[in-house]
Amino acid sequence: MKNKQEKWFKQLRDLADKKIEPRSDHVKNIDPADLTRLIDDIQVFQVELELQNEELRQSIQELEKSRTRFSRLFDMAPAGYVVLDDTGMILHVNQTLMDMLGKGPDALLGKTFSRFIANEDRNSFLSRFSAFYKHPEDKTIEVRLVNGHRFLCHAGFREASFPLKQRRENRTLTSSASLSPISQPPKPLKTT
Repeated sequence: MKNKQEKWFKQLRDLADKKIEPRSDHVKNIDPADLTRLIDDIQVFQVELELQNEELRQSIQELEKSRTRFSRLFDMAPAGYVVLDDTGMILHVNQTLMDMLGKGPDALLGKTFSRFIANEDRNSFLSRFSAFYKHPEDKTIEVRLVNGHRFLCHAGFREASFPLKQRRENRTLTSSASLSPISQPPKPLKTT
C-alpha cells in the first residue's frame, strides 16, 4: 500500500513540475517585495498541503483498516453469505459458504448460483429470484443446496441488513441475500 501511494505522489509531483516549467520566465521581472510575499504564501500553502496530505493518508489507512475488518467479518461469519447480481451470478462469497460447497473462489465467482440448488427447487428459485432481488424486504426463499448430486443442507435466502452496491457495466447491482442453514427441512421451495 505504501509503495502504491509513494508512486502516485511521485507521478503527481512530476506532473506538477511539467506544468510549472514553462512559467519560470515570468519570475524575472517581479519586485523583490512581491517575491518575498509570494514565497511566504507558497510556504503557507505548502504547510497546508502537507497537513491535508497527512489527513488524507490517515483517512486512507482508516478506510483500509475498516475494509479489512468488514472483510474478516464477512468471510468468517457463521452463516454462508453470497452476493449475487440481478441474473443470479455470484459476485462475492464468504469462506463459510465456500466451505459448505467445497469450492474455492475460482470455482464460484462469475458462476450462476442456481447450479448449487437442488433440481427440485431450481426452476422455482429462478422464476422467483428476480422479484426477490428487486424487493427482498420481508421475503425469504428456502432451498436445498447440493454439490453435484450430494445434498448439503437446507438453506434460507433472505434479506441481509446491509445492502451491498457496486457499479459495473453502467448499472447498479444490489444484492442483499444471505444463506444460512435452517433447522427444519423445508418442503420444496417456498417464498413468503
